[in-house]
Amino acid sequence: MDAFPLHACIRRLTARIPEIDGLEVHAYAVASRHSEDLVELRLITSYKDIDHIEIAEDHDITDLELVPLSRQLESMVREEFAPLLAAAAIQRDNIRAAHAQEVINYMISRHLIEFRASFAGDNPAFWPVLREVIDMVLERPQITIENLPSDILRNYQASMLFDYTVPRLGAKEPITVPRIVLEGATAADVWPTENAAVSVISR
Repeated sequence: MDAFPLHACIRRLTARIPEIDGLEVHAYAVASRHSEDLVELRLITSYKDIDHIEIAEDHDITDLELVPLSRQLESMVREEFAPLLAAAAIQRDNIRAAHAQEVINYMISRHLIEFRASFAGDNPAFWPVLREVIDMVLERPQITIENLPSDILRNYQASMLFDYTVPRLGAKEPITVPRIVLEGATAADVWPTENAAVSVISR
């Protein structure tokens, strides 16, 4: 497209598609003559836009004249690609929510396992402790998890599948976790195979 220079009465416009790197939409600004004394700029985005246009070949389009058409093109691009941009935003939110849930799951499961292991003597075996944790989870509608890092809780609060409150002060806070989240945090498919030799080491 850039191999052939354009006359000054025709200027190429480019609008970047927001949130999508490397993709652009191109259009043209054309000086169109309505009468001997009246020239207006037309935005050309398709072949049908050039119907009934008399190009004002003696008019040199200035950068200032391009501003309204550039804004019009950008508006058209935003409207045209709105569903795609919305899908991209949803995908980003879902990825963040999934990451947040994995982090919280890890903290919850570690707390519960270390809590139960503290009653099982020296060097407790992992799988019996986990079975006790799962039984405890199934018996209760919710469990309060103590001493979770406040900064992590605040960072992921908006992405979580349940509501909790974190005070502005304090490095560690408790949160009350519903059973459905507890079940996800202690699901057997996130752990090593039961035949693996695993022990619980509390820190």
